[in-house]
Amino acid sequence: MNTNITCFQKVLHRPLNLNLILILILVLSPFIGFSQALPLSNPLKLESAQDKVHDCIISEQESGTYNILTSGKDPWIFTGPLETLLPKENSVLSFEYFCPKGLDHLQIYFCPPLNPEHSKLIRRIGLSEGWVEFAVDLASIKGEWGKAGDFLRLDFGNLPDVNIQVRNLKLRARTAREKELAAGYEEKKKKEAILEKNLREYLHKEFKSGITLVNAGSSKITISGNAENSPNLLLCEVPPWQDATEEKTFVWEAPVKAGSFKVTVSRFETTNGITRDRLLSKWVLARKNTDGRELVSHARYASQMESLNNLPDEKPTSRKGLGGFSTARGHIEDLDSLDITSATVNIWITRFMYSRPAPDRIPHSYNGKTWYFGKKAVDQHDSTFRTTARRNIIAAAILLIDKT
Repeated sequence: MNTNITCFQKVLHRPLNLNLILILILVLSPFIGFSQALPLSNPLKLESAQDKVHDCIISEQESGTYNILTSGKDPWIFTGPLETLLPKENSVLSFEYFCPKGLDHLQIYFCPPLNPEHSKLIRRIGLSEGWVEFAVDLASIKGEWGKAGDFLRLDFGNLPDVNIQVRNLKLRARTAREKELAAGYEEKKKKEAILEKNLREYLHKEFKSGITLVNAGSSKITISGNAENSPNLLLCEVPPWQDATEEKTFVWEAPVKAGSFKVTVSRFETTNGITRDRLLSKWVLARKNTDGRELVSHARYASQMESLNNLPDEKPTSRKGLGGFSTARGHIEDLDSLDITSATVNIWITRFMYSRPAPDRIPHSYNGKTWYFGKKAVDQHDSTFRTTARRNIIAAAILLIDKT
């Protein structure tokens, strides 16, 4: 050790060249832990033998780059076996892929044995017209899997005629960002477990106080109830972003006296230039104490409200319905030939709703903020609903939101 340091001190006074740098790294790496800083990864290969592939055609274009064309509804491929014991740190399966159609799902089986209970299902793999990385952390799933000889089976959805290219398939250690996300996920799970426990206790608890009625008018909301004889009682507003069982303070609070009470508040509240509709809030009674707020009633939403349009209830004349109807799909004649009386319409709200204006977007203001909707998509939905309305078909809209 002393000899190494002495040599190092002497060469510091000379210009460094590449060979000298490499010698220093080799000499000092056992002492500075350089070898531990190297990224960990286990490359994986996809098999092409007949019994290792099903409902797809696979070819290796170059080393580690595969072209896969699905030919049936159950396409899957085995990976080659692990050559050595998989380090515990290598919990992330990652690869780059090119797939203009995307996959409806990807299922990863940890073999042996081949067991659905020992698998990971990813609901959707987005389309890509260029190479993008896909990564999934398997730390909580693979369990004892990872011995030399273990392997994976990758199920590429259930649609034929899907072409996907895959390269750099490997099991690797988490990046710094992935470690941060994993820690956040664990913290989130702990908070959710506490929330679930508190919510169960709250739902099964019997309270002496209660909110009996919340009546929302066009400009005012009236909250009625009965309060127990106890000091420091508050009527509290619980907006959509707060959890009644977890809060120490609420966005709005007002003292109430024991006995029956009736409190009227403005329906619309403006804070920092943003107006929100309190129709979406619920109301609860709580006792102020040194730890924050202790609930003394169940929360209640508005059950009576003033409506701009009091339309009669719609009732279909028969049981014949159609799911996922859209005029964009064609076959409109099916509505008549099948005597359809009700239909559902899927509205992927996040696919045509934007926060910024553009020439082809329609502005809509709500709660003090303006949103923008793609005109082409709005026109398409108008066409769908006008088509059902002309035929007296009752249409139910299903709002769908993409995963982030």
